[in-house]
Amino acid sequence: MATYDENASLALRLISEKGAALTFKRFIMGAFDPVTGGSATITYIKSPAVAVILPVNKSDSSRMSERLIEALTQGRLRKLLIATKGMLFEPSASDFTEFEGSYWTIAGLSTLKPDGVTPIICTAFVERVNLSGAQVAATEVPL
Repeated sequence: MATYDENASLALRLISEKGAALTFKRFIMGAFDPVTGGSATITYIKSPAVAVILPVNKSDSSRMSERLIEALTQGRLRKLLIATKGMLFEPSASDFTEFEGSYWTIAGLSTLKPDGVTPIICTAFVERVNLSGAQVAATEVPL
């Protein structure tokens, strides 16, 4: 019987065949700046990933909030099948990636972890967003 790590390797190999190389970013807000009323600095960590980019279908919409259904009708929603093997951190809501010339944020996701520990694959709904100038100019923090 294959171990879960072997299953994660298989998922990576299969998704790599048709998938795209993406980079996920997680923004880290600095200390509150009372003068500006916002964060003094914004940094981020990043992780490489491989994912298949899919359109969202009608059966997916039965599990969505009204906000995501609105994003779907406006063409601002995609579905990603992400191979988690080799990622530096597990994807979570509000992480960002870039494809199709736009920035996308994870609006909802489900991670398959048969043993409760080892992530094999992640299914995520991503929504096209506009990043603030501060987020675009954020400084990377190496992991």
